[in-house]
Amino acid sequence: MTEQSSRIAASFDGWVLLREPLELLRDGKRSTLQDLPLQILELLSSRPGQLVTREELVTHLWPKGVVDFDAGINTAMRKLRAALGDDAAAPRYIETVPRQGYRFLVTPQREPAPAAAETPVAATARRRGPWALATVFVAVAIVVALAWSVIALRESSEPAPRATQNYRLAVLPFENLSPDPANAFFADGMHEEILSSLANVANLEVISRTTMMQYRRTPRAVAEIAKELRITHLLEGTVRREGTLVRMTLQLIDARDDRHLWSRTFDRNLTDVMTLQSQVAAEIAGQLRRSLMPNAGLPPSRNPAAYDLWLQGVLAWQNVGGGGATPREVARVEDLYSRAIALDPTYAAAYADRCRVRMAIFANGNDQSGELVAAARADLAMAQKLAGNTPHVLVRTAQLVYFFDGDMPKALELIGDAEKVGPLSADFLMTKANFLAFSGRLEESLAAHEHAADLDPGNPTIFRFWMSNLFTARRPAEALRVAQRFDEQFPGRIERGALLFEYTGSTARWRQEMEPQDSASIPSTLPSSQFELLRYERRLSELKPLLSSISAKEFRQFSPYRSVIGAVVKPVAELKGWERLMAGDRAAATREGLLVLEYVKQQPQRKWTAWASHLLTAEGALFVADHARAQSETRAALAAMGDTPDFNVGAYARLMAARVFAWSGASDEAVDLLVRLSTRHPGIGPAAITRDPLISMPLAGHAGYRQLAQQLEGEIARNQNLL
Repeated sequence: MTEQSSRIAASFDGWVLLREPLELLRDGKRSTLQDLPLQILELLSSRPGQLVTREELVTHLWPKGVVDFDAGINTAMRKLRAALGDDAAAPRYIETVPRQGYRFLVTPQREPAPAAAETPVAATARRRGPWALATVFVAVAIVVALAWSVIALRESSEPAPRATQNYRLAVLPFENLSPDPANAFFADGMHEEILSSLANVANLEVISRTTMMQYRRTPRAVAEIAKELRITHLLEGTVRREGTLVRMTLQLIDARDDRHLWSRTFDRNLTDVMTLQSQVAAEIAGQLRRSLMPNAGLPPSRNPAAYDLWLQGVLAWQNVGGGGATPREVARVEDLYSRAIALDPTYAAAYADRCRVRMAIFANGNDQSGELVAAARADLAMAQKLAGNTPHVLVRTAQLVYFFDGDMPKALELIGDAEKVGPLSADFLMTKANFLAFSGRLEESLAAHEHAADLDPGNPTIFRFWMSNLFTARRPAEALRVAQRFDEQFPGRIERGALLFEYTGSTARWRQEMEPQDSASIPSTLPSSQFELLRYERRLSELKPLLSSISAKEFRQFSPYRSVIGAVVKPVAELKGWERLMAGDRAAATREGLLVLEYVKQQPQRKWTAWASHLLTAEGALFVADHARAQSETRAALAAMGDTPDFNVGAYARLMAARVFAWSGASDEAVDLLVRLSTRHPGIGPAAITRDPLISMPLAGHAGYRQLAQQLEGEIARNQNLL
């Protein structure tokens, strides 16, 4: 028997566990697992197929007892699974039995522990007699004494946490240990709350929740997480809620060397748990020698039921707030916040977050009434009264000032005020980046986008805005690099086919990405996107059958930025009018134009969408061959829009205005707009100008357009390397 084979405690599926000392090998290569996960593996593999309870593990690992054993077991189990390549959701080796313990799923080959062998030193001493043996004992005693002195010296001079100006913290999703499945949301809510509180720690970058949720189902080693997120520290924990009692166990790890820094168990009554996140943030700040920014957070509720409802609203909004949600889904979130406020009328966070939902309802065009605007303003006024000017309230105020008042300088001033109070979250940095882009401050915008992406590298919305901003700046290669950076970790989640077409003329990816939308999303962007794709592909004969198959009366204008252009809802008659114009059927176009004009009359007139109303009226007038009115309404639309560089509104409105001008005989004005769109920010790609029949057909004889088209086709040819 070789020395290694005599040390084998268990072997399974190519893995070999050695004892004395404990080591785990695969193909002769030693893993970097530390002693605690190896002890767990030794115990589990000694009882294959049997349940090993958490209590048994605690007794085995810490026979003298330990306060924070939950964090220790969870950390060790995560490391063990990561080393074995095991998945807690679909286990191959170790099964988690909820709220009980673990089970080893394979039967290993085992070797008996070898009998104690006489060491060479002892054998020599026995042969040389008692004096030699005594010499050995003295030598051993000296070695032991020296060892203890080294250990004592090391413990007394244990280094403090390493000072650095660039601490980055990731917080893994908390493990839910609550016996009632209905309380599963609570662990996620506490995760979100603690992340938000930690974001107020000075000189500490905190990875946002959207990214961290990617790590819920796939356990990974600390070193792997540290490399992917470039973090210096990792926080993990468990949450157990039972009745009115809550237990949270947390552990802080130095991710640079996988060193345990701090752990603690917090036991709270539900009435006291609302302030727990601030205490946790303060303790972690102390461990990292950082300070918690004063007055940066919102005051908590003292009502447990209100707190539950607010947490549910926060988590629900994360699922629906990025766009594409149905009115019913958004209304459910608004109702959760309203119920929280009914239980606690002093709940500042609920007012601020309900204001955010109401602004989203407004921006999506589902309700732009004066009543909704007044309700959102009232919510924000209450949040300010109850919480003062925290970063949360200041950024919400900036959003309101932009959406309702159109005052971009004031909005940016408010965001600057928020940054003076405390650091901005990735979500708020995205707001700042977009507002800077809309103000024409491109380079500052790109820097803010990059900062937001650095804090939330798994958030597709941040990367989508960043990419779109670069596309509208006519920097497609950089835009694609941003998308590819996200794809490296989360492939297939950022659509870019329509934008890629604009710069290369290829519709292949656009067609591949287009999928039927759920009928609940009506009014849908699908009719508009299908219409545009077929038109750009010059498949004009297929347009009429497509439009005839649409049963809906309304649609939302498609945007290559995966957003609703200014909340524009239009009648399907608008698409039919353009199709009939291209087909040369003036009589049918007139019928559709009358429907469009009647539709505009029936819509409430709002100052926020005056430009869209003028533009739709111009299209209706064009279809009925009232060219003078079409041109005057188009000019009114451009005037109402102003000189905004908002890439959602600016590029779309100018392109649509160019089409109306081209078909109504104002060709020079049309070409002037196209030149602007092809040279300035916000702009559009060359193929959107040269490959669109709505532009090329009426301007085919215009010398200025032909010259522009020739230049743009050259640009398209040079862009083929983007494919």
